[in-house]
Amino acid sequence: MANRLFLKLDNQTYRLEGERLRIPIKPRQFLTLKLKIGSYQRCLEDSSLKLGSITLTENKATVAFEKTQSTPFNYDSVVAYDTNELSLDCVFSNGTETKRIHVNLREIARIRAFHFERRRHMQSRVVHCQRKLKLKLSIDRGRERRRIDAVLHRVAKKQADLANENNAKIVLEDLKGVRRSVNKRVRERDPYNGKIQPISLHSKSLKRRLNSWPFRRLHQFIEYKSSWENIPVSYVPARNTSRACSMCGCLLTGHEGEQDPKMRQVFRCSRCGWTCDKHLNAALNLLKTQDEGRWFSPDRLPNEVMTAK
Repeated sequence: MANRLFLKLDNQTYRLEGERLRIPIKPRQFLTLKLKIGSYQRCLEDSSLKLGSITLTENKATVAFEKTQSTPFNYDSVVAYDTNELSLDCVFSNGTETKRIHVNLREIARIRAFHFERRRHMQSRVVHCQRKLKLKLSIDRGRERRRIDAVLHRVAKKQADLANENNAKIVLEDLKGVRRSVNKRVRERDPYNGKIQPISLHSKSLKRRLNSWPFRRLHQFIEYKSSWENIPVSYVPARNTSRACSMCGCLLTGHEGEQDPKMRQVFRCSRCGWTCDKHLNAALNLLKTQDEGRWFSPDRLPNEVMTAK
């Protein structure tokens, strides 16, 4: 007995005629299904789209479409994104002016914390049936993933629409190696047992937060939604983007301003005195990497970015 009814067909097996789906079951015998199509699905009725595979479940039919972009994209502006755990800070430049856009991602952290505490409460209770516990934990993880994906889809759609409306190119950080660095261990003497063994450099709570940080999934959503609109997306190495001054280019050494909690969000250059929000400074460094820095100029920055918020 099947636990879940499931059927997947390639584009040469079925035929989609308006709201009717025709599936062959025997030679010269077909099964016709009437689909409920909404306004969003009707916008995909384009002759340039190519039908892909179709997935059928008990109450849903998912049709994949393919779109080929033949004409090159000539962009008139650039949008550079600094991806952080709680925010997405971007700088938009069209050659004459520069604007800053802040996207709040605290909803993702709130969902992660809520489901983490919920699963920990499930595991702390005395459960006699481990199979039911595993099933409940699996259901909760799936709900958490769907809630986070919904938030990421909304954010990615807005950023793709912003780039499409302004004929802009998207620049993202290449954050490869973040999880490897946060999980790094060194061989030191354990203060509890006195043995030389691998010891983690970071706390357990920090590792849990950054290992569950969905930055790559957000980048994938932005990339494929932008590719659908023929918007180019490029990745820039994130190394030293938060430490380098966007004005003079020198690297910030030490932990300047770490003692004052109010200065943790501020980047202050010890050479030229440039002061701004640290996320904005990182986004400006990403903007400088495009087309030999022709999209970045200090005189294009508005007055509100000259001082940290």
